[in-house]
Amino acid sequence: MPASARQACELIDRTLRIADGATREHAHWLRHAGMLPSTQGVPVPIDSVHVALLLLSILSGLPPHSSAALVAEYAGLRPTSGGETLVETLAGFLDKPHDFFELRVDAFAQAAVLSYRAEDHGMQVASFHTHSHQPRPAFERVSILGASTLTELSQAIAATEPPRLGRRRTIDRYQRLERAVRF
Repeated sequence: MPASARQACELIDRTLRIADGATREHAHWLRHAGMLPSTQGVPVPIDSVHVALLLLSILSGLPPHSSAALVAEYAGLRPTSGGETLVETLAGFLDKPHDFFELRVDAFAQAAVLSYRAEDHGMQVASFHTHSHQPRPAFERVSILGASTLTELSQAIAATEPPRLGRRRTIDRYQRLERAVRF
């Protein structure tokens, strides 16, 4: 994934059609908790695991300042049938989204349900949840990430230019100003 953290945040905002800067706020708190790499001033490409963490942070529906600990719990969920954690599985589908169908994230209980096409071309459902049972309210709050949205996000991240190291060329810095002043 050639996108930097800033580019990935902008692409997630645009793809999920949420307010500009919402994902950047979540990224700030995840970076503060040590879950995202912090490279100030140097735009380093992030990998798909970090993009999956940002997606889980947004889909959990929590306020950004309190989401880091709960995102860590969501990320560490394992399916009941065994296998990789939720964040590793979602990162795999970010790299190759053609078999992904749907991800449902429950905001009240740390749980998620992932639907995808298995190797035998049949639909497979993986349930991720904690082993501790907590009382639930009578209503549900579930965020759904569909196949078209994940595919669009994956393609947008793959199509981004790698982040430039250093300053922009001088002509690029003043080109926008010339267009604005042109009569």
